[in-house]
Amino acid sequence: MLDFSLKEAITLTGSTIGYIYFYNAAKQEFTLNSWSGEVMRQCTVVEPQTIYHLEKTGLWGEAVRQGQPLVVNDFAAPNPWKKGVPQGHVPLERYLTIPVFSEEQIVAVVAVANKSEDYNDSDTRQLTLMMDAVWKIVQRKQANEALRKSEEQYRRIVQTALEGIWGMDTTMRTTFVNSHMAEMLGYAPEEMLGLPIDDFVWQEDLPDHFLQVRDRKQGKNSRYDRRLRHKDGHAVWTRVSASAVQDSEGRFAGSFCMFTDITERKRAEEEHKRLQAQLQQAQKMEAIGTLAGGIAHDFNNILGAVLGYAEMARDDSQPGSAVARNLNKVLEAGNRAASLVKQILAFSRQSAGERNAHDPARTIKEVVKLLRPILPSTIAINTRLEVARSILADPTQMHQVLMNLCTNAFHAMEQTGGVLEIALDSRELTAADLVQQPGVLPGDFAVLSVSDTGRGIAPEIRERIFDPYFTTKGVGQGTGLGLSIVHGIVSEYGGFITCESEPGKGTIFTIFLPACDTQATAADDATDEIAAGSGHILLVDDEEILIEMGGSMLKRLGYEVTAHTNSLEALATFQNDPHRFDAVITDQTMPGMTGLDLARRMLGIRPDLPIILCTGYSNLVDETTAKAMGIKDFAMKPLTKEVIAGLLRAAIKESHQPPTPA
Repeated sequence: MLDFSLKEAITLTGSTIGYIYFYNAAKQEFTLNSWSGEVMRQCTVVEPQTIYHLEKTGLWGEAVRQGQPLVVNDFAAPNPWKKGVPQGHVPLERYLTIPVFSEEQIVAVVAVANKSEDYNDSDTRQLTLMMDAVWKIVQRKQANEALRKSEEQYRRIVQTALEGIWGMDTTMRTTFVNSHMAEMLGYAPEEMLGLPIDDFVWQEDLPDHFLQVRDRKQGKNSRYDRRLRHKDGHAVWTRVSASAVQDSEGRFAGSFCMFTDITERKRAEEEHKRLQAQLQQAQKMEAIGTLAGGIAHDFNNILGAVLGYAEMARDDSQPGSAVARNLNKVLEAGNRAASLVKQILAFSRQSAGERNAHDPARTIKEVVKLLRPILPSTIAINTRLEVARSILADPTQMHQVLMNLCTNAFHAMEQTGGVLEIALDSRELTAADLVQQPGVLPGDFAVLSVSDTGRGIAPEIRERIFDPYFTTKGVGQGTGLGLSIVHGIVSEYGGFITCESEPGKGTIFTIFLPACDTQATAADDATDEIAAGSGHILLVDDEEILIEMGGSMLKRLGYEVTAHTNSLEALATFQNDPHRFDAVITDQTMPGMTGLDLARRMLGIRPDLPIILCTGYSNLVDETTAKAMGIKDFAMKPLTKEVIAGLLRAAIKESHQPPTPA
């Protein structure tokens, strides 16, 4: 542009040569930018970028000092400034030198020379106007170029930024997204342009999003976490820094937001919360286990007294009478309570459940009898019990399995009502039927199903329903352990459980349990006659009521009884006459001396003494430990008359047998 304008200046003024020098006022230096026109033989060639100090530029410098055009039409004649030309320039006859201004600051000097006639005011005026216009164009182009470079640099920074950048107009429609923002959501940038940001916000976060937009339109900037929706539908967690953009008059003109993907961080936080919840639940279960162990002894002592006196009362009543039947129900409930304590201890890893041949139809009838009074009238209970094989199971665990499934069915229909159906059938499964159930052996199975007509289970949840601690119920309504316990019990029995469900159409849980060849014994209110025994029994227990009840029961069985509530006194009685007693029944947990220590002291005196160690609960001794010490038998309270009679008969009979010859 400057080269072209210099040629125009030469033509405009009728000159043959011209120069443009840039001027640095701070350094008082001239830099030759360009020259053009006829090069006279006697003129030394001057290279562009040649630098001169103000004092060595002759007429050029004088034009700067005066700040106005200078005209010299006879360079040979003395001029009032006595100034020559810069080094490398041969003096010519005529010169016109014009200072160029930018915001009242001289930035350049333009000189033309060697006109065939004198330069006049018209030449000065025209050259001045032309160079002012040219310089403004040059400045504008320089500014545009600087702006272009700045924008290019800005775009390069924005496009390579590690954060997503999103620009929006006043209606919150997309005006710009960088590549990282688009990639974060699975789009190409052009796919997002013109769309409102609302289209990309996770549905549940829209209310908070609208509040943030309202604040931004009021000029407020903010930082917050927001879920956005990826193109494939999954949630992308982001940390947002949102700023309001204002126009020159301070009005809202749009938004500028920066997004950082924190999805992995959120997943880590959720996993931490999940593990924390599991830890808390595990600690809670540990506390339940500790509590169960703590109360089991006392509770079983209470049950022992209830069951013992109920048995004796039934024995004293007329067989088949209403009193006898009622007492049978008391005994049945008491035994159920005793089994429940065992189940709590088993669940808290304090003891193991006992399995025997069991008819699942019996458990179903018991559970239905329990459920009918407590379920609302809007829920009907139907049962469909076909002939089914027995299974090898703990009745209390089966009761727990069925109650868990029925409770879940109730919760599914609590609001709307419906039908709860419990069905029992038999089925033979081949290896081909069990392809999806590794570890389950083919054979005959008892098939137990619990179905409801409730709200159903969503497909994405169905895969997790057997996970420990997973629950869709509100706080305080579920532990997340019910179905995992059911799954664990069924798997332990060598079976499996399936779930079929569809939202709005109900759920069916089906349990497959291996059948056993042993026939389950039917429940019978009648009692068999228990054979009487004989001998002298030392009974030791720190519970007065159990001593009274146990003494009475043993006397009814034909035994002579010496009873003590103090283990130290019992030891002293035994030491006075060790062969007076045919057997000892002692509790384990007692003050002064435990049953285990008492047995050790007695066996040290009389190794052949039959001792039966009883406990409601102890974490210090089990059957293996007791028998390793020489104790004849180990029994868990509460003990029925039949169990006590059997234990005593076996223990005394064995002790009276002569030793086997060597």
